[in-house]
Amino acid sequence: MEPTPYNLMMVEGNARLGHPYGSADDLVISSVSSDGKKVPKKRGRSCHHVVPYSKLRDFWNKLVENNIIASQEFLRVLRQNLDRRQYVDLLEPRGNLGGNDAREIVNLARDIYTGAVCHAKEARNRPPGWDNLVLVYSWLPGNLFVGPSDRCDDRGDEFDQAFFGLGGATKNRVSILTAANTMILAYLKQGASNKSGFEAAEALSGVVRLPRFIDFNGKDWIWYPEGDSRKSRIKDIDGPQAMGNS
Repeated sequence: MEPTPYNLMMVEGNARLGHPYGSADDLVISSVSSDGKKVPKKRGRSCHHVVPYSKLRDFWNKLVENNIIASQEFLRVLRQNLDRRQYVDLLEPRGNLGGNDAREIVNLARDIYTGAVCHAKEARNRPPGWDNLVLVYSWLPGNLFVGPSDRCDDRGDEFDQAFFGLGGATKNRVSILTAANTMILAYLKQGASNKSGFEAAEALSGVVRLPRFIDFNGKDWIWYPEGDSRKSRIKDIDGPQAMGNS
């Protein structure tokens, strides 16, 4: 049976779908008022990527361009984790991804993995479940940690080594994410072989296997006084940085 052709390229640029996690309300931390009393203060909460989104996007697109997206292990693992409801933070009722949406992702990941769906340069239409598959791939829970939106040390389009200072950053997790980032960057280099693509995809499957993100813990963060003009952006400091008091 001939594969069904679709456009399987992720959109270029920094625009991306909003994350599917329900725990993205304002973050309440303690702060110190002028009279010395602790008062609760709300601030924005964000899911921060460890491996940058742009590198995940470019990696997917290069696998598609080189016609080796099929049979990649991370698609099988993603499908399995959704099918077994192991991504509890993004699935309803805790998250925003409904059961029917998850089923579409399961089916699409299977079809891309088996080659039943393929990419065609001339195709414009997207397969059923495309937006939700891109949503989950862009916001893999194993690649995220939660913290204040107004960080002092936002890494931008770089591997966020500040996560090494989090209590949830076990040696195993650090090893998995570091390997995935290193191998993805190696494959994205001009002239990289398809073999390096398969190796990077295998490394990424380790990230996909992680079912939960690292949640916020104020003790993990390095806090600077509100309005402090020193707003540190030092990138070799041990831990993520934010303004305020934990």
